[in-house]
Amino acid sequence: MSASSDTPVPLDGPRLAGPKDAAACVAFFQRYLNPEEVFSPEFLCPLGVRAAVQRREVIIFLAVNELAAALRFYRRKRSECISIYQFAVHPTWRGRLLSRLLIDAAPPGTRLSSCSPRSSLNDYYRNTGWRLRRCTPTEHEWILTGATDGGVNRTVGCFSPCRGHL
Repeated sequence: MSASSDTPVPLDGPRLAGPKDAAACVAFFQRYLNPEEVFSPEFLCPLGVRAAVQRREVIIFLAVNELAAALRFYRRKRSECISIYQFAVHPTWRGRLLSRLLIDAAPPGTRLSSCSPRSSLNDYYRNTGWRLRRCTPTEHEWILTGATDGGVNRTVGCFSPCRGHL
C-alpha cells in the first residue's frame, strides 16, 4: 500500500464492516494492535471481532481497496455512550487523522475509551481533545464529547467528568 503525499490515492472513506470483511478485520487487528496497548485481552479475541462485525460495530476505512484503518465500538445499553474498544491504523496511513474520522463515524453519543496508565495511547487521547475522566493505578478512562456524526455536532452527556483530571 502506497500513500505518497504527492500522488492522489483513491480513498473510500469510513463505512461499517460487513460479513465479508470479518476475516480482514480480524487479521488487521491481529497485525496492527500492540497487545501491550490493549486495555483488555478480550479485545484481541478473533471471535469478539467477528461478533462485533455481525452486530455492525466495526467501522473500516479503505484506501486503494485495502484496509487502512479499523475501529471496534460498542453501543452501551443504558446510555447514549459509545465505548471505543480498539482502533488501529496501517503504518502507511498514520498521522492522517484516520482514527478521528472513524471515531466521528460511530453512532452519535459521548465516546469513552480506556487504556493502561503506561500506554502511549494516553498521549493520543490527550493530544486529540479527549479528557481524562477517571484514573486508577490500572486504568485511565478517557471521554470525548461533541463527536460528530453525519456532519451534525452533538454533545450527549452520559457521565460527569471526574474532578481534578480535566
